[in-house]
Amino acid sequence: MPALALGGVVMHAEGLPATLQVTNLAAAAVGMGLVALAAVALFPAHGARRGPPLREPASGSPRRGGWRVLMGLILLAVPLTAPGIEGVHRWLPLGPVHLHAGALVLPPLLVALYRAPWIPAVATAVATLGMLALQPDAAQAGAFCGAWVAMALIRRQGRAGGVVVLCLLLALAAILRADPLAPVPHVEGIVGLATRQSALLGALALPSLAAIPLALAWFLTRPVGVLLALHGTGALLAAWAGHHPVPFLGYGVAPILGYYAAVALSLREDGVRPAQEAARPPGSPRA
Repeated sequence: MPALALGGVVMHAEGLPATLQVTNLAAAAVGMGLVALAAVALFPAHGARRGPPLREPASGSPRRGGWRVLMGLILLAVPLTAPGIEGVHRWLPLGPVHLHAGALVLPPLLVALYRAPWIPAVATAVATLGMLALQPDAAQAGAFCGAWVAMALIRRQGRAGGVVVLCLLLALAAILRADPLAPVPHVEGIVGLATRQSALLGALALPSLAAIPLALAWFLTRPVGVLLALHGTGALLAAWAGHHPVPFLGYGVAPILGYYAAVALSLREDGVRPAQEAARPPGSPRA
């Protein structure tokens, strides 16, 4: 919410249409609705919470959550079949609305992959990075690769060298592809707009953005929350290093919906962090 509010202030000061700010806020309202539905399922009417969250991925049936993974792959593939802009295919065409496919799909896909069986998870990650290289989407490829590599090392206790190398190469292929599109000031350049308007707004922009991965890591169950935080950090670093969308602070519905969907799915799959764990400093021993 701090980043959304600050972005709205900056866009209003620039004289941009109010519909941009309203659209971002509407996306946040939809996302919070998804989280509320997940919370209703998590906390039944009698007030009891589900048991402690699982710490290791389940190895059950390959069909467990498979429809979520399949839907994610389809949504990532659709932009490749749609008309692009100067050879770039990153958006889901939904009538007058075009949603950034990677920003929408990848956060919840990461949650689903943590619970998916290993072989399908690897195949999905490779296919995802391949499609991101074709779009191309350097920011999302780098962010997804960082989170996926961490996930692979966690799940295989460090024994995932071949998978890690392959994914790094695919992400590098996406990063090295030329991007002909010029940045949009209120999307990729929103931090610069804030700084130009006021030193205070520029200074507030950074902590408002840092709050996003910190909240994911702190409040969601681990390691899923940490993996989502890595993805968020990667997207922010990409925006700092090049002309890439700034989530929440800049205009863009897809990143907002994507992260809220990931939070809702994480609650649905893992519950919430126990209060005593949330209060314990990171790295401290369990009681």
